[in-house]
Amino acid sequence: MAKCEIYESLTGRKKKYIVTRIDADYVSVIDYAKKLFKCTEAHIDFTCGWIYKGKLYLDDPEKLGAKKVGVAYWVR
Repeated sequence: MAKCEIYESLTGRKKKYIVTRIDADYVSVIDYAKKLFKCTEAHIDFTCGWIYKGKLYLDDPEKLGAKKVGVAYWVR
């Protein structure tokens, strides 16, 4: 499985995200998220995100040097 890093939400909520390479294996990331968040696959969303200056953005910050990543997070 791809190496995962946990980032805090920028909104100040205590939600955590699993951040992986953009080409990470979807099934492995979802399995890891189910164990970490103690929930079912229906409660997890996997989408694209961007890392810019050590912070996670779910919308493209349109900044030079922003790195595109895969992001799994708990939605319910």
